[in-house]
Amino acid sequence: MKILLIDRRPSKRCHYYRLRILTAFLVIVQAQCFVPKHLPSSLPSPYKKYLLGKKASIGAHPTLAATIRHDDCDDDLLPMSSFDRKKFHHMKTRGRIMPIIFMGEPLVPGQRLYFRSGDPKFEELIKYIAHIEQNSTDSGARRAANCIEIGIMAFDPQSGQVLHTGVTAPVQTKNFAYSLTAENQEKAITTSFKGTRFFRLVGDPWMDPSGSFHMAHIEILDGRYDDENLAQRGQIQIDSDKLFSQVPALVDDWMELMFAAGLATPVSLREAVREIIADDRQQQQPQQERLQRRSNNTRCRTHHRNNNYALYPPRRQKDRAIWVIALLNPIRRYPIPVSNEIRPAFLACLNDRDRLALCVEALYTSLRFLQEFIEAKRRGGFGKSGEGGDGVGHT
Repeated sequence: MKILLIDRRPSKRCHYYRLRILTAFLVIVQAQCFVPKHLPSSLPSPYKKYLLGKKASIGAHPTLAATIRHDDCDDDLLPMSSFDRKKFHHMKTRGRIMPIIFMGEPLVPGQRLYFRSGDPKFEELIKYIAHIEQNSTDSGARRAANCIEIGIMAFDPQSGQVLHTGVTAPVQTKNFAYSLTAENQEKAITTSFKGTRFFRLVGDPWMDPSGSFHMAHIEILDGRYDDENLAQRGQIQIDSDKLFSQVPALVDDWMELMFAAGLATPVSLREAVREIIADDRQQQQPQQERLQRRSNNTRCRTHHRNNNYALYPPRRQKDRAIWVIALLNPIRRYPIPVSNEIRPAFLACLNDRDRLALCVEALYTSLRFLQEFIEAKRRGGFGKSGEGGDGVGHT
């Protein structure tokens, strides 16, 4: 009788197959994280059928996971609106590097300051502008050659420190005129700068390679894409509208007091705001048509005031605030200052509500001063120059 002994211990080959199965399983589990949830449309149909199978194995095609990129899954991205595209473009272009000129007094958008210099270093700035114009013309960007800007900054009259905010001014080499000084017949350069857009410094200025003028990294401030929630933006707009409606009546009273005090004439006030109000024909034509219709209507003539400059202030909130600043702090000063220097504070405002609030408060302060000035002048406390001994002054 024979007894068969069966060895139930696993053989070496069995251990080998088990090891291979375990290794393949671990590879499949690790490769699952590379498989996208949505298949890109650019994949060939065999690969799509291969991946759509629930029990598909990645091990047979190890290079497939590497060919699938996450940016191919466009279905997961939300479409950008036109506002989003404009905001991204604004974020990309609002920061720039430009030359900086330091003036004795600040400017606001719309004000024009005439400038004359015999410093040879100023001519280096003109060469820099001409170099940019030539590069823009050679590259075919003629429009960019006409949009060269420099920054105009000033010093705070109270602290004497350099302001961190200013305005840009467009420049062209054709606007620089060369002449000879009457004193020593030396060459002088004459030009004018008109403020256009608000900006603030980002970092400290530095000298250009020639050591003639300053350069600075600046950020354009236009307030179009401020990160404010809807509730806050709505409240700011409500406050701005209230202040906006108060300006015409206040300016009308202010002008009448200026005429009564003998400090200004309609012509001089018009000169102060001549370049503040837009002279575009499309904006002026509706005003001119309304004025013509009112002048033809005899019933409307009685409603006209002697001062008609306050009846038609700028329609935009920022322009109306700038209009008030140009009246209170003009480039050509009044015989006596009728308002504090508020242009540095105006440049530091972040939105139209803050600008209009500053203007309304300055108008009230100037009105009180003019009333006291007229009363003191009536009593004989002021001379022709506006200086007298009744103790009335503007602070």
